Amino acid sequence: MAEYEISNPSTNTLSLRAGPSVIYDRIGSLEPGESGRGDFLYTYPSQLVTDGQTRAFVDDQWVHVTEMNGTAVDGWLAVRHLGQPAAAVSSLPPKDLMVTFGVELEGYNPITLTGTLTPR
Repeated sequence: MAEYEISNPSTNTLSLRAGPSVIYDRIGSLEPGESGRGDFLYTYPSQLVTDGQTRAFVDDQWVHVTEMNGTAVDGWLAVRHLGQPAAAVSSLPPKDLMVTFGVELEGYNPITLTGTLTPR
């Protein structure tokens, strides 16, 4: 799974929202100089218009934020909104991933398989 580092390089406070658009409620903020992490980057494939107002341009981007300043969160932050830069985002290198799953088949004893997936 991708992981992103997010920062606020501006002098303005950036709004953390409940969804990837300004039409969603504001649920927090990222102050200037603060940082966080995310796990998904959404790029608008088409313009978003609601109630006669343009809310997003093609190629605007929002990142799903999972942590801000060491605190777990669940929200969305604009990376580019209405064509203008907002938060700075960069991809972090992938990490090893520990996986465990069980296999059961009628007539056989169940087994558990555990392993570590490493990035390519």
